[in-house]
Amino acid sequence: MREAAQRHRAPRLFLGIANLRSIGAAFGDHAAIAVRREIGQRFDSLGAGARPGHGESASVNDRLWEVDGDDGSHRHLQAFTRFMAAPVVFEGFRIHASLAERGAEAPGLAISMGSGGRDRAGWGSRYHGDMALAADLFENIFEKEPLLARQAIHDAGADGQVLYHECLLRRRGDDGTVQSSADGIQAMERLGLIRALDRIMVLRVLRELQNAPDVRLGVNISAQSATCDFWWSDIVARLSMTPGLAERLVIEITETSAPVAISEMVRFADRMRGFGCRIALDDFGVGHASIDQLLAIRPDIAKIDALFLRRAQSSPRDRRVLHHLVGLAASVSDIVIIEGVESEADSALAREAGSHWQQGYLFGRPTVPPIDASRQ
Repeated sequence: MREAAQRHRAPRLFLGIANLRSIGAAFGDHAAIAVRREIGQRFDSLGAGARPGHGESASVNDRLWEVDGDDGSHRHLQAFTRFMAAPVVFEGFRIHASLAERGAEAPGLAISMGSGGRDRAGWGSRYHGDMALAADLFENIFEKEPLLARQAIHDAGADGQVLYHECLLRRRGDDGTVQSSADGIQAMERLGLIRALDRIMVLRVLRELQNAPDVRLGVNISAQSATCDFWWSDIVARLSMTPGLAERLVIEITETSAPVAISEMVRFADRMRGFGCRIALDDFGVGHASIDQLLAIRPDIAKIDALFLRRAQSSPRDRRVLHHLVGLAASVSDIVIIEGVESEADSALAREAGSHWQQGYLFGRPTVPPIDASRQ
């Protein structure tokens, strides 16, 4: 009986503060203690749904919180997101905790340990700067409605067909202007906070799709997010219940940081495709977006980074590189897009290389659609 009860027991989720040691290294032990205490109080606010847990990884996460089963994590996902998005204020610093499953570790710690102590002061300064950028972006998202600009991917042929619109996060500055969020997004990747932001973005894009049944939209996620875990549970439930939304969603995996294991990315891509989504590999050819990822994931769409188009303008050798890169991508993916097309000459060069799907300022800058009051 006891064994049968254990077999039918709901799985347990153990969450810890993955960047606690990095916070201690950058802000001091008292800051780490304050963060641990505040996050513990936030978990306590969930009541019976969460409780202190124990495990062999306590040395990394320092303290774990146990949540009951898939249903428990699903119900509390919005709270987990806010736990990461709401800073712990310590001596004037706004510090964000990165929540992760037991055994996970935020990238910032690896950076600090990798320096071997030789650049501890420089690393600490960079960590402070990244945390400030992340805090500003989180505050902008939660204090104001996040702005989603759209940029179309066009067929450069005569009909000018639009494949889909890529959604790009923008923020409103103090002067009211719409500004890029790239620096804050990159900081969140380095800090291990990007999972919360990606979840917010995917849910927002799904809402946009529901409000605009005639469009297809793409949403960027970090390679750190391309893994089938609890952060996706409510999104997966929504996609499975609304296949019409999934079929109009393109998930662009952006590998500007080290990805999860390739096998995990393949599992994630296959699962999302199973719901009807299309998978795009963004910025192919630079950063961590390698041939290994292309061949393993076999994305529906491969996006060639603008760097190769820029270089192709300067020499015959670089034009041959662009041709070969497009050919390689086309041998794996159904659609190849060249990014950074800003002029007719760029467009002609991209078509010559074999890509008629193009994205760039030639076809329009990212714009924030006007708000439809009837949908508010």
